[in-house]
Amino acid sequence: MGESVAIYQPRYYPRLHYLARAEMVDTFVLYDDVEFSRQSPQHRAEIDFGGKKWLTIPVKHTGNDTLILDAEIDMSQQ
Repeated sequence: MGESVAIYQPRYYPRLHYLARAEMVDTFVLYDDVEFSRQSPQHRAEIDFGGKKWLTIPVKHTGNDTLILDAEIDMSQQ
């Protein structure tokens, strides 16, 4: 029988199915050499904690063609 593979882009706060899929397959690949997308699950997550809120990792803006693996956290944001 063949080997099973799952390929996903990294997420800041992955859903349970994302983690369950990683457990089910033989090889789990994080595809991080694609374009970084602002306002996406790559660096933010919506949570429901007494009302909907966003958890966001501040990322330095370096242009439109930044890859996920090249995105840098903006430590000047508090």
